[in-house]
Amino acid sequence: MSWAGVPFADFGVIPKLFVADNAAKTAQNIAAYHGLFVAAIFAFLINFIGDVVAAWGLYLLLRPVNASTSMFLAWLRVVFATIGIAATLNLVTAHRLVTRPNSLTALGQDQINAQVHVAIGSFNSQFAFSLIIFGVYLMMLGWLIYRSGCIPKWLGIVLAIDGAGWIITAGGRADEALWSSPSPSPCDDPARSRGVPSVGSLIRGSRTESL
Repeated sequence: MSWAGVPFADFGVIPKLFVADNAAKTAQNIAAYHGLFVAAIFAFLINFIGDVVAAWGLYLLLRPVNASTSMFLAWLRVVFATIGIAATLNLVTAHRLVTRPNSLTALGQDQINAQVHVAIGSFNSQFAFSLIIFGVYLMMLGWLIYRSGCIPKWLGIVLAIDGAGWIITAGGRADEALWSSPSPSPCDDPARSRGVPSVGSLIRGSRTESL
C-alpha cells in the first residue's frame, strides 16, 4: 500500500531529527541521517499520490449513493493531497540546504541552520492544516457511507467520529515543541515518541501520531 512507509516517516524519522529549540542540532541530524530523511520524503510523496488514486476509487464506489457529494469528496481529498505535497516540498528544501556544499558557501552555517529549522517547522504547520481538511473529509465520507446501504452503518459512524477527532487535535501539530526529542537519533525505538494511531489512520493510512 502507498501509505505503508508513512508511520515510519511520521513517527520514527521526522520527530527525531527535528529539535524544536535547537536549529543547529536539527541540521546536524539531517546531515547525519540524510538517507533516512530522503526515504521519509518519498514515503510522504508516494502516500499523497496514493490519496489521489483512492479519491477516484471511492468516488466510483459511492457515486450511486450521491453523485454530487461523491464528486465533492473526491476533490476534497485531492485538495488534501495537494496541500500535503506542498508541505512535503519544505522537507525537500531542507535536504537541499544541508547536502549542497554551495549552500554553505553562499549562506554560512548559521543561516543554513535557521532556514532548515524554518522549513521543517513549516512542514509541520502545513501538514497540520491539511489534516484538518482530512478530518472534514472523513466526517462527510462517514455520512455518505452511513447512507449507502451497501456498507455497514457502523463504519460510517466510526469514520465521522474519527474525522471530528482529527479536526479537534490536528491544530496541536502546529506546535513545534511537540516534535522536540531529547534523543534525536532515528535509531531509537519509534514507539517511544508516538501515541496510538486513530481508527481512520488504520482505514486510509496513518499520517500522523495521535495527540
